[in-house]
Amino acid sequence: LLTFLLQRSAYTYQFVQAAQLDQLGDNRVYEQVGIGGVIFRWLLAPISFQLWFIIALFIYNMLYPGIKWMIVRYPWIWIGFTAFLWLSYFNFMYVGGQGLFFFSVGVYIQKANFNIERKPRWMSTYICFLVYVSSSVIKTFMAFELDPEAMSTFISLHVLHSITILSGILAIWYGADVVVKWCLQQPWFLWLSGFSFFIYGFHAPMISFMSRWLFSILDGFQYYRLATYFLTPLLVVLICIGVGLGLRKILPSFYRLLTGGRGF
Repeated sequence: LLTFLLQRSAYTYQFVQAAQLDQLGDNRVYEQVGIGGVIFRWLLAPISFQLWFIIALFIYNMLYPGIKWMIVRYPWIWIGFTAFLWLSYFNFMYVGGQGLFFFSVGVYIQKANFNIERKPRWMSTYICFLVYVSSSVIKTFMAFELDPEAMSTFISLHVLHSITILSGILAIWYGADVVVKWCLQQPWFLWLSGFSFFIYGFHAPMISFMSRWLFSILDGFQYYRLATYFLTPLLVVLICIGVGLGLRKILPSFYRLLTGGRGF
């Protein structure tokens, strides 16, 4: 809907075009794509890619009996297999290696009664943070320096990205307790957290359009890319909260339907 509305104006449509978000490579206005093309994109190739994850999670839950059977009988074989699928960039329709890996790890944690609130003795939060920051920095510089068309570049960046994800999860989960405890004691944070699902559902594709818009108005500024990096999420979150607050007050039933009752 947001994309459709932005296509109504020549000024905003240029940012939709610049974002190039259509997964099928067809960024024409929706009238030219046709109702069939719109429905196909909505179901199979949404530009609001976060909604794709909800469908994928639904499918993983349908596959849960089989995943649980493998986890109970052959846990490390199955987790190793899903890790291989993740690293090999496996994707088939809604089932991806990364999602399947983390879903399986979650099942294993639950079935093994692993207490995720207590940090394992063997784990160093400092090392996790060090690996997380280092791999992020190295990956960023490599992305600018290596040949973007080379397969070796893709493999190197993918492996580094996977390391960044794993180390980042561990570092933040076990290293940000002080911040989390402080936030949970703040009334304003608890109020804002009520909009978390709406922000999740509404932030894309707006965040891509917003970054393109900021590029255009900050183009004369030497550090416009860095400014866009920090301003885009802030503006998007503020807009999401504003829209969510308005919908919750004016159309509470509709807001409840959109969020599954979250935020009340």
